[in-house]
Amino acid sequence: MNLKDVQEVAKDMIDVDKGRDRLFQKCDEMFRSQWSVPSPLDGLAHIRKVTSTDPFDAIRAATRVLSAVDPVIKFQPLVDTLEAKARANDIERALKWHLMMASRRRRASIVQDIISSSLKYDEVCAQVILLDDQIKNMGGMGVDTRRMTAAKRHGPFAIVLHNPKNVHTRYSALMPEAVLLATVQPIKEVVDMWGKKASRVRAAMENDDATYVSIYDYMDLDTRAVWCTTQSDPGLVAPTMSKAITILEPQDHGLPFLPWACRVGGTTLESDAEHQRIPMLYSLKQSGQWDTQNVMLTLLMSEVIAYAAAPRLWIQGPNPDAVEVDYGDVNKPIETNMQTKVAQLPPPQMDQALFTLAKDLQQSIGKSTVSAILQGADVPAGTAFATLNLATLTAIGALKPYKELAELGIGDVLTQMLLWINHSGKSVSSYTPDGIYEIQPEDVDPQNIYISVELKPDKPIDRQQAINAAAIAIQQIGLSRETALEDIGVADPQREMRRATLEALMANELQKHVQQEQAQLQLQIQAQQMQMQAEAQAQMQEQANMQSQQPPPGS
Repeated sequence: MNLKDVQEVAKDMIDVDKGRDRLFQKCDEMFRSQWSVPSPLDGLAHIRKVTSTDPFDAIRAATRVLSAVDPVIKFQPLVDTLEAKARANDIERALKWHLMMASRRRRASIVQDIISSSLKYDEVCAQVILLDDQIKNMGGMGVDTRRMTAAKRHGPFAIVLHNPKNVHTRYSALMPEAVLLATVQPIKEVVDMWGKKASRVRAAMENDDATYVSIYDYMDLDTRAVWCTTQSDPGLVAPTMSKAITILEPQDHGLPFLPWACRVGGTTLESDAEHQRIPMLYSLKQSGQWDTQNVMLTLLMSEVIAYAAAPRLWIQGPNPDAVEVDYGDVNKPIETNMQTKVAQLPPPQMDQALFTLAKDLQQSIGKSTVSAILQGADVPAGTAFATLNLATLTAIGALKPYKELAELGIGDVLTQMLLWINHSGKSVSSYTPDGIYEIQPEDVDPQNIYISVELKPDKPIDRQQAINAAAIAIQQIGLSRETALEDIGVADPQREMRRATLEALMANELQKHVQQEQAQLQLQIQAQQMQMQAEAQAQMQEQANMQSQQPPPGS
């Protein structure tokens, strides 16, 4: 394909996602509490805008719950042998270390951002970059790679998470086929990123008033192309403008895989992209519940504030303006003449229907998003643990679609790491507290990579209770120890079983040593006792001999 063909494909991909982008825009507005008072309420002087933070609180609470525990990574060995399982466990520890190090180089946690993207957009988009490959490619473009070399201190991989509204993915029934990244960046960042390839961009920066660039990065299973348009405002322009500056001509990228991890939840039963994603705030957008709640809260707050300035006294007489009321001194009386009467007005009654409707709307939004129990709501005193546990598990169950999407997204990121290792032909080391582990290229079969990730929510279940249940299952139904260890959250059950066996052998050897020492001590005690008995018998014999040698009395 030439660049014009790629631009047409990019335009079609953006057009297809217009409905999706409208959904994402509304979800962003709810998450950021961006709301305006509708007309004609905005024209009333006493109106005080109130915006509900329930959408933000729901997303953050769900993110906290699902990211409370480090993800459990399982790499499936291709053969069922002890050696293969041990090697798979080593790869799991190495992948977890690389994920942690890639997260440390970022300003935000990778796991938390993936979970948040799953909740907010029902879509996850990430790039996995092998820094050695990036340094090689960028060095050939005349880019200073010292920053990338320094970045290797945090591991060989960089994971770049993108807001899904900037990423347009073309899916087939089999897989993601093509990805278009469309962003607006400061022009200097593009020049620093692309070096000699951005010479025309540099010229525009020096000669024109351009400060921003709309940059488009297209990639499919075979081709990659990058182009941009300079501009003075930060708004994204169309990808098919004739003034586009080519940074990277359409060319074969040379990779046997698409280095993007893109996942969409929702459903494929809908034809419109706006309804194929079902983010957590989808029902609020479709029903308008959040907008209605904001109107109700605004009316309620405005009424309270307006009634706070309502008249407190009723003054009747020929000259009511002459009556002076000192609100600064509660003990000072009101002085009037005999023809003037002052009476206390009852406070205005608030509309109780507003309170009821606002509360009902809040409960309805909680039912559509996240239960209040996961948001830190107070638990009534005396609540039984079983009741609290059941309520928490039920609330967590409502997060299952987003939990599964985040797990698949993390699994795709880890799969991309293994594909990069296999493609590079070089081993990658990890330095964990348990030792140094290497992933060799021959450890990876690109056609048979099976990685599963589990996000364990933070729930009020006693670990000792889980251990006791596993022990009972082993004794009563014959559950294997390996399966039981996995059920209670042990990441490497084979290693724990080996450790347990080693400890049992050590305990057995120690017991044998103790028994030998005790036996030797017992022999020594018996020998001493026999010697003492022999000495006592000898002494008694000697005394008897002495008595027998003495003459009888009176002889």
